[in-house]
Amino acid sequence: MKKIEIKNRVLTFVPSGPNPFGWLLFIVLLLLLIPIILLVAVLVPVVLLVNYIRMRFFPNKKPRIFATPFGFTVYSQAQRTLVNYSWHEIAKAEVWQEDGVVFPVLILNNGTQVKLAGIDSDQVKSLCAQHNITFYDDVILSGD
Repeated sequence: MKKIEIKNRVLTFVPSGPNPFGWLLFIVLLLLLIPIILLVAVLVPVVLLVNYIRMRFFPNKKPRIFATPFGFTVYSQAQRTLVNYSWHEIAKAEVWQEDGVVFPVLILNNGTQVKLAGIDSDQVKSLCAQHNITFYDDVILSGD
């Protein structure tokens, strides 16, 4: 029963009658859609495979830092880790300068220092103000 329904459904899209333009439009649509479908069917797996190989064998060494509504998240592709520093774990935030580069640093309640090298200090200052976290604007020179 299903074969007959599918066959009837497909045949409803095939032009009928003596009008040649109906067949011309049908053939043009086939000539356009078949390459697009094949291109998508081939390119999507190839792109996924290339990205998997690149991530697996050539991971990005520099960790990425994101400001989220829950705190700050540090993603390391090389170590395959994702660490979230929530707002209630942050005691204060400071601005440090190291080798001429100025960046904000989070000081956690347990004394751990988290360098936020990829995030602007003004953004960290506004986020700390929203969450009642002390932010020190004075630049501290660090000589690690």
